[in-house]
Amino acid sequence: MFLEVVLVLGWLLFCVLAAVALGAWYRRQERLDVRSPNLTGAARQEDLSTRVR
Repeated sequence: MFLEVVLVLGWLLFCVLAAVALGAWYRRQERLDVRSPNLTGAARQEDLSTRVR
């Protein structure tokens, strides 16, 4: 019983860490993508601020 609990908790921890790593990688890829400047955070923020005005 103890072994199953440890395995399930370890698997959940692995899934959470994988999701965090994928999110960080995705944000980094989005920031480094210079081919489409509309996808950068600065451009998106500027677009939102001009839309509000």
